Amino acid sequence: MQADGPNQAEKNYIGVDLSGPTLRAALVSAAGEVARVLEAPLEREQLVEQIARVVADLRGGTSVEALGVGLPGLVDPRTGRVHFSTDLPLRE
Repeated sequence: MQADGPNQAEKNYIGVDLSGPTLRAALVSAAGEVARVLEAPLEREQLVEQIARVVADLRGGTSVEALGVGLPGLVDPRTGRVHFSTDLPLRE
């Protein structure tokens, strides 16, 4: 369910999904209401820049409490770092 827009008085959050060929992102209220959703082809070689653009577009003038990014891959549980991803060109 998509709301008309984010409530400025509430805490809002952004979630970004980087799996597959598409970047998907949503601005969500603390109550779990989806205010905005964006999808775009994943720009693997300009990923950081693309995420920054999408976050700025979703935010508009809204305050965002936190950002979460999900991506597929093997994670080292000691460090939390992704060491291998079939969908993304990761460099150490």
